[in-house]
Amino acid sequence: MITRLGMAPRLAGHSYEEFQHHWRTSHADAAGKIPNLLRYVQNHAVLRGGVPILGFPGFDACSELDFESVESMTAGFNSEEYQIRVRADERSFVEKSKFSSVLGRREVLVAGLRPIGGVKLMLFYRLHPRARVSDLLGVLRAADSDRLQDEGVCRREVLVPLESHSSDLGAPAAEIVDMHWFDDTAAALCFLQSSFYDEWLWNLAGISFGGARHLATEVDVVGPK
Repeated sequence: MITRLGMAPRLAGHSYEEFQHHWRTSHADAAGKIPNLLRYVQNHAVLRGGVPILGFPGFDACSELDFESVESMTAGFNSEEYQIRVRADERSFVEKSKFSSVLGRREVLVAGLRPIGGVKLMLFYRLHPRARVSDLLGVLRAADSDRLQDEGVCRREVLVPLESHSSDLGAPAAEIVDMHWFDDTAAALCFLQSSFYDEWLWNLAGISFGGARHLATEVDVVGPK
């Protein structure tokens, strides 16, 4: 199975709340009907005072779409359902000219359950010019799972881009996307302020440079609840 993570900013003039309402209602109804779609999750930014709690990461829409293969995904996006209905709705609330994506496979590193009513911390890693993806993946895999759970991580997955990224999607927006689930926002923020996370960042020096952070609540549109 493959996952296409797609990101885009909201259209100018839309508030965060207006965008999220349209995304979880009208757009979910349309996009959930894409042929061959196995799973569709929307990652809505956790807001505080009407803005993302970790700051604007460069996108508002952050969707995960799972397909059996690249071929089944391509067929789904070439379908009339997507080309006519979904794209028409996209033009009404997102800036698709600034679309970014990562097409890859998931690897589970902490095999706990997604907490009901929890939050997901998404860390988008970019490579340092002197590093390789294998270097980055090695550091991320080496993190102590027991200690992560002690720090409040309920589940952890990494999304690793396919070696042959779809030419229709362009280059991946990140070399690796690291996803951590927590019981609540307070637990996620505590993790980001911990000495463990500071040590983690030190270990990534010279391997990762730049990237974005996104703290989100999940909306399951298609697939497991």
